Amino acid sequence: MLLLLAIACRGPIPDPDPDPTPTPAEPPAVAIETVGGWTGTAPMLGETGDTGTAPPPFTMTDVTVAAGVDYVQWVQDPLAQRECNWSLLLGGGAAAADYDGDGDVDLFASRFESPSLLFRNRGDGTFDEVGAASGLVTTGWANGALWFDADSDADLDLLVTRLREGEGNLLFMNDGAGGFTEEGAARGVALPPPPDECARLFSASAGDFDRDGDLDLHLAQWNNLDPDQDVSRTLLLRNEGGTFVDVTATAGVYSERIAAFTSGFTDFDADGWVDLWIVADFGQSKLYLNNTDGTFRNATAEWGLVYDTNGMGGATGDWDGDGATDLFVTAILPGNLADCGRPDWGCSGNVLYANAGYHFVNDLGTNLVDGGWGWGAVFSDVDRDGDLDLFHAAGEIEGVGWPYGPELPRLFLNEAGTASDVAAAVGLAVKGLGRAALAFDADGDGDPDLFQTSNADHPTLWRNDAPLADSLRVRPRGPVNRYGIGARVELERVAGGPVLVREVHANSGYLGNSPAEADFGLGTGGGTIHEVRVTWPGGATVVLADVAPNGVLIVEEP
Repeated sequence: MLLLLAIACRGPIPDPDPDPTPTPAEPPAVAIETVGGWTGTAPMLGETGDTGTAPPPFTMTDVTVAAGVDYVQWVQDPLAQRECNWSLLLGGGAAAADYDGDGDVDLFASRFESPSLLFRNRGDGTFDEVGAASGLVTTGWANGALWFDADSDADLDLLVTRLREGEGNLLFMNDGAGGFTEEGAARGVALPPPPDECARLFSASAGDFDRDGDLDLHLAQWNNLDPDQDVSRTLLLRNEGGTFVDVTATAGVYSERIAAFTSGFTDFDADGWVDLWIVADFGQSKLYLNNTDGTFRNATAEWGLVYDTNGMGGATGDWDGDGATDLFVTAILPGNLADCGRPDWGCSGNVLYANAGYHFVNDLGTNLVDGGWGWGAVFSDVDRDGDLDLFHAAGEIEGVGWPYGPELPRLFLNEAGTASDVAAAVGLAVKGLGRAALAFDADGDGDPDLFQTSNADHPTLWRNDAPLADSLRVRPRGPVNRYGIGARVELERVAGGPVLVREVHANSGYLGNSPAEADFGLGTGGGTIHEVRVTWPGGATVVLADVAPNGVLIVEEP
């Protein structure tokens, strides 16, 4: 492990509540850890902003069975599927993270009725199922999943939402030695409904909205505008020393019935404080800007978060390369536009809310609109050319007079901000009722592989067979917020060249999250990286020069 000295300074993000602690006299040490030893040896894939129209120079290979992660999410019961306002047809979660700290990404997959599954990565792209052996055993109808550090002890815990009557959420606390204990009720996140009321909890996300160092939670409940359910469980929970307290109302966040599917914490206005976005059905999506005092204000109309008519999943990232974080929302685009007259859905299709600094622009020129019936989404540089691509799940149950059915996922490659769906061309050829969509390096070769769950069916893990290219993964670390959630990472490959931006987050794309890290594809230009800059929410900044690519850069907050 190579240790470098970093430059510690105050960052450019304004700090309304400056930290009185002086900057340490000695700069912190930064560890550069090479994981897997991948190297860039292929021809150049294309610089950022490449507008070439050639077929994608890679394929994706279905390795689900070979990797040991095959299962059935549930055996659909035609009678039970109508219960809880059809919400059982919308489930199927998964989340990826290195829960055991061995350097390889592991995978959790939720199931209905049967115990959920914890797949431990062997380090070669294959997995062992260790759920029962580790104490991570779910009951009931487990749905959404979130890896995050609930008690700030530097290991990852797991929150699991549930769907059925009387079922509360589960919180599995990691003992740091590969074992888990369920403590949802004791830590204030179980929140079970009455025995005769459906929970209908979907996604969960974590972020430090009050900047006290520990991670708070937001839960998304698809209430479906049920007049018989008066209590909303779309909630903002503040972390108070590892126990969570409902502050939804006092923080000024929408607390009435809302058909929310997913949500997240993102600093859209670049003031150093994460804002809260909620993706919801029936035109109910919301944006709350952080007031920096523990409260939020509703900025939905002001910022123009008004175009998605049936929001399902969401993803955040700098799609257009302008340095500002954009918001992508999956929705419904009927194949027959005559169906737009139905009262239960609109026709917005997917929406890219391009961040203009003080409001969103509905960027229709990106070709991202047609995602069928979209669900989980994630930004990731799949082809390793420097800009973010987009992977999202799709599909809905077939029915009489219903213009939908199983669908292929979408894989939109980014070509100078314009998208091309190459899912079928690269081998994402499995149709299904896609739900969660994840991107993570399952086999440790330096590029992101793709994983999709499917309701009442098998999942799919696609191995990325793109030519090897230079990469860098940056993992900020903090003294309390150990995984650097909310940090902004900027990378400049060559002096004066494009600046690539990633935000480290623990947001759900729908029913699950990918690893919290800043992942950069760099093509194969060769040579060291001119500069990497990491800025934490409080404003502290570390700048590194002449960084070697093809490894994991671990940067400690000064």
